[in-house]
Amino acid sequence: MSRATISLLLVAVAGLASSDTEVNEELAIPSLFSPTRYLMVRPVSNPSEKIRVNTGVSLVDVDFQESANTATLGGWLQLEWLDHRVSWSGGNVTNTRVNPGNIWSPDLAVYDRLPVTANWVLPMPAVVYRNGKVLYVPPVSFTVRCQRRKTTTQDRVTCPFKLGSWTHNVEEMELVLNNNTISTDEMVDNGRWTVESTSLAYKERHYDCCEEMYGHIQGEIVLKPQLS
Repeated sequence: MSRATISLLLVAVAGLASSDTEVNEELAIPSLFSPTRYLMVRPVSNPSEKIRVNTGVSLVDVDFQESANTATLGGWLQLEWLDHRVSWSGGNVTNTRVNPGNIWSPDLAVYDRLPVTANWVLPMPAVVYRNGKVLYVPPVSFTVRCQRRKTTTQDRVTCPFKLGSWTHNVEEMELVLNNNTISTDEMVDNGRWTVESTSLAYKERHYDCCEEMYGHIQGEIVLKPQLS
């Protein structure tokens, strides 16, 4: 072994020995990708424990197609949960970024999007904190059917959507709303229509396929003509 190789090994060992007090992001990340972890298994201490997913929805744009009575909704989700398997201790690194495909994440779907097979989430890095908290805020865009109620005095469009886990029942995953409305703080004016109101509500129901109850978030956006 050459003198140069020995020197490099000593530097590496010294770096690992000091990692308790000077952990950098590169040293923290490898612990998040243990080969013994199964990405589809919920990060809970025992199988009877629910994983809690705090959920928020933000709306940026609504494109209502009057001829088809459909609306394309654009915005982002705000999802947060705890995963003890990606936590770490020591050092000065408080958080890092991770590809969501490398950690467990909730298998959410908009049940009534058009078409049902359409891609609707743009994967973005998740922020992982040292205590195992995961913050995932992916941009989303999906199309849903709307109902228009037009009278001589009023013209309103209601666009409902249903967001929930595709495979986890209420005993396995709990969706917890951050708010009972959709945030429109970043809403972009699209001219013809404006958002009059929004709502979010948590609901549970049975499906023909399964015995268990499944939870979902029922969302609704009501549009009205924008005054010129």
